[in-house]
Parts: sequence; structure tokens; C-alpha cells
Amino acid sequence: MQSLLPALGLGAYVVTLAVLAVINLVYGPGIPTPKVPMQWSFGGEPTWYADKWIGLWLPVAIFVGVGAVLLFKARSTEPAATSDYVGLILCCLFFVGVHGWHVSKVVEWSQRQL
Repeated sequence: MQSLLPALGLGAYVVTLAVLAVINLVYGPGIPTPKVPMQWSFGGEPTWYADKWIGLWLPVAIFVGVGAVLLFKARSTEPAATSDYVGLILCCLFFVGVHGWHVSKVVEWSQRQL
């Protein structure tokens, strides 16, 4: 299992990047509003907005940076630490879940704005 961790970590990073991009490319054109909510209150209402493309692609850019740092950290330790790769994989799952949820809420919100 220890020898599979580098491949699993790199694979998780690449797949996550692809999934985040696909979410944006599939759902982005269907959002008719020029701005999208970036944060939600506990009541479920938006608290602030950003330009649509910034709102969709900024989380991807953040993931590229955070994921690259975690991947570099995991690959630079000798021998590879299991916890570093597990942390990278959990970070990938977190980003996909949060970004998918956020885009789904933005789509719902944008449909109510019509």
C-alpha cells in the first residue's frame, strides 16, 4: 500500500482538478446572472457576490495552489508519510464536495433571479 500512495495522491490531484473544471464548464454557461454569490448566511441567503467567472474559477485556482503544496510536501518526504497522502486525498474530496455544493446552490439561486 505504501508504494501506491504517490500514484494515488497524484491521481487524486489530477482527477480533482478535472472534476472542478468539468463542474464549471457544464454549469457555468447555464448561470444567467453576471454575478454569483460567494458566501451564504446561516439563513441560506447570499452575503456577498463576485463576477461569475471569478466566482466559479477562483476555487479552482485555490485548489491548484493548496493541492500543489500538499502534493509537493507529500512527495518531498523520504520515506513517504502516509498521513501526507491521506491529507492530500481528503483535501481533494473536500474541494470537490464544497465546490459541487456551492455551484449547485448558485444554480438554484440564479434560477430564482429570473
